[in-house]
Amino acid sequence: MNTYLFAYGTLRPGCSLYRLIEPAVNWIHPVTTQGSLYHLRTGTDEHPIYPVADLISGSGAIFGDLLSVDGDSLEFEYMDQMEVGAGFEPITIRVVSSLDFSSIDAIGYHYPYLRGPKIESGDWKKVLTRG
Repeated sequence: MNTYLFAYGTLRPGCSLYRLIEPAVNWIHPVTTQGSLYHLRTGTDEHPIYPVADLISGSGAIFGDLLSVDGDSLEFEYMDQMEVGAGFEPITIRVVSSLDFSSIDAIGYHYPYLRGPKIESGDWKKVLTRG
């Protein structure tokens, strides 16, 4: 089963946890969605831990990647259990292509709990390249 996953943080290609989902990825496409990106509790741009997203009431733009993944794979199942176990809630969101502005529904992982400072750029990779 093909599943669309919005990756905005450590699951993005080139980031620390992408290796966990990579074997299940069919293709990748740059996208944005509405929301706000934050550091987890004590993280900062100078000392990032990992990002969390408000995909429900956030008002900015979050930059990420649409991953087409095998939704029946063990990699996807493990990643989903890891995200839910860390307090994230999988929800359906609308993402917009950064290339042709088409849109599609995808699974995004919303974090409903206490967050740290907002990531103003909305782009986790920009935070990582500052160091």
